[in-house]
Amino acid sequence: MSPPFAVVIVEDAGFGVLQPLWDAWKDAPFDEEMDADYFKKVLAHQIEEIEEETEQGRLWDEWIDVICVAMNYLRTTSITPENIGKAAIKRAEGRYNGRVKEIQEKYKEMETDGLGNV
Repeated sequence: MSPPFAVVIVEDAGFGVLQPLWDAWKDAPFDEEMDADYFKKVLAHQIEEIEEETEQGRLWDEWIDVICVAMNYLRTTSITPENIGKAAIKRAEGRYNGRVKEIQEKYKEMETDGLGNV
């Protein structure tokens, strides 16, 4: 059994271990044509790459790319890292805390057609 762990939120910590991903894209040009629909297409392409990849290390890279897509979409909305952090905390507390088993069950139901068939 794994020991419990604590999450420490430090004011002005940015993205912590994800900060290098945010910083890597800081000088990339983003224009008004890169809207939610654009990032949905980029995400769909990224999911295709995940489906094609078989090597575990490269799969991790592809999932990191998914995180970058999400972060870059949020960047185009002019939200700050601090506000992204606040939004993440709000989402965790309002959506996930105490409900993860229910959410996982919902995901499992999505895998079937309602009759137990995959």
